Amino acid sequence: MTKNIKYLVSLVFMTLVFAVAATAQLPSLANVGDDVYTSEADGFEIAVPDGCMKSGLDEGVRSYSCDVKEGRITVLVNPDNTNIKTNADLANFLRGFKEGLVKNPDVKFFGETTAQIGDYRGASYQITMEGEKTLMVALVWGKFAVLISGRANSKVANSAELISSAVRSFTFVSPSSK
Repeated sequence: MTKNIKYLVSLVFMTLVFAVAATAQLPSLANVGDDVYTSEADGFEIAVPDGCMKSGLDEGVRSYSCDVKEGRITVLVNPDNTNIKTNADLANFLRGFKEGLVKNPDVKFFGETTAQIGDYRGASYQITMEGEKTLMVALVWGKFAVLISGRANSKVANSAELISSAVRSFTFVSPSSK
């Protein structure tokens, strides 16, 4: 597995594992309405509560995270990924990414489907991480890789559905990222 894939997998696991917080003070996805977070730097939108999204930079990977009562939503953007220009390149990247998921002892793998947003293609993975339902969507093309993930809080009713809905609301809005 390449260094970038290993780094992305480990970064998402660390981000999601540290997601548990005092849920009483957190905003709820049930109240999102028309709220949308827009990243000007990376040209995407995602439906999360207003003011919830926090961003950072770690070794060139930009991270966005939103803690909500129902769990955590994370977006990782790697603008310096290896060139993915062919279907074979994409298949190799996704194979390595999936291997990283499956090898983690805290992960149970349940399903995989293809995913595409604009020119970015990849896969959507249904897993549990430490017993919590998690949806991950890995998208790549050219030098750009995006990982969108949502980890549900099993102590909150309907959390998996609300987290999944937020993850699936992700869309590119910048002409340069489409």
